Amino acid sequence: DLYHPNLSIERIKNIPDAKLWGDVTKKQPGVYQGKSLTCSLISALLTILNFENIKNVKFIENILHPQNVIFIEISGSNLFWKNYHFEINQSGKYGVRLYLNGTKRLVEVDDKVIFRSQKDSAEQIPLGARTNDAKDFWPSLIEKAICKVYSSQDMVLHSVPSIECYRLTGW
Repeated sequence: DLYHPNLSIERIKNIPDAKLWGDVTKKQPGVYQGKSLTCSLISALLTILNFENIKNVKFIENILHPQNVIFIEISGSNLFWKNYHFEINQSGKYGVRLYLNGTKRLVEVDDKVIFRSQKDSAEQIPLGARTNDAKDFWPSLIEKAICKVYSSQDMVLHSVPSIECYRLTGW
């Protein structure tokens, strides 16, 4: 239970204009730690996002579920997924694919996010991991899944970025 007047718990599907995957194709993607102590995860996310931008590959977006494939391109015997996106799930359940003990696991999380109200503003900011856009929720869901794996109720991770990179990508 939250007893602080500036904190509230909201479901993603109830937030107007909420998105799960915004524009992270910038040269300098902005992912921020917030009030949770998950700096190793944030470092890993930034490293992977920068690698994605340099090599034009997708890792982070691929681990989030459910997804909606918009277009599939077939080239010879190869199949390429194009223009797919992670979408808001009305049931409030999401999956985050992580690598645990040498194998892929789908970790289920709900869509409840803790927010803090800004002084003199109606805008609410996620208390945990976030991007530049307060309505972009993929970092919060990944953070929840990692904390669930670690059984961390207080969102404190005692880890290093290389371990979190492995958990997110398998390498």
